[in-house]
Amino acid sequence: MPVGLAYSNLSDDFGYLQEAGVPPGANPASYKARLVTSQNFCSDAFDVEPDSGSEAAAKYLAVRQNTPPILKAINAALGTHFVLPPAPE
Repeated sequence: MPVGLAYSNLSDDFGYLQEAGVPPGANPASYKARLVTSQNFCSDAFDVEPDSGSEAAAKYLAVRQNTPPILKAINAALGTHFVLPPAPE
């Protein structure tokens, strides 16, 4: 899969999480802000990837740093244990 398409798909995934609503027990403002920020960064990464792979990668790394609190909220609500895979090298 082309890298740009992966960024686009990830942006869509954050949008689906927004549509699903806030998990019980999560701070609504913080949770929604993290989802919107992550979705926007992924969308931006998709847009700049053809011209600036390093800028796109930096945006992706910011999304990775923003994702653990999202997963923590989802895990607490669902009793799951979702984690990020290791970062690419």
